[in-house]
Amino acid sequence: GRVAMAACTGWIVTELGFRWPGAYDLAGNKWADVPSGLSAEALFRDNSGMVQILFTAGLLEFWSELEKPHYMSGGTPGKFELLWDPVGFTKGLDAETLATKRQAETNNGRLAMI
Repeated sequence: GRVAMAACTGWIVTELGFRWPGAYDLAGNKWADVPSGLSAEALFRDNSGMVQILFTAGLLEFWSELEKPHYMSGGTPGKFELLWDPVGFTKGLDAETLATKRQAETNNGRLAMI
């Protein structure tokens, strides 16, 4: 869900013409030169950007396989405490408010996947 929300937000922002300043690699290629939409995927596929994305996803999958209890033995699939709230915004919330916020995030992620 979070990846879909980030992708949807990134797509909208780049279609509006916003770009990061500076270069995205050591060769000096600038963010301003990156095309919008699906043509940007071809650019990053050709310069190993896709490899970085797949490596990160694979690392998260590997990490989830090491969790105890394993999700096939009663654990929660996709539960990464570090990724849920790394800054600590939800530490002081009661259980009901936290459940409401998590459900809202799940719903927003599902909407972004559509």
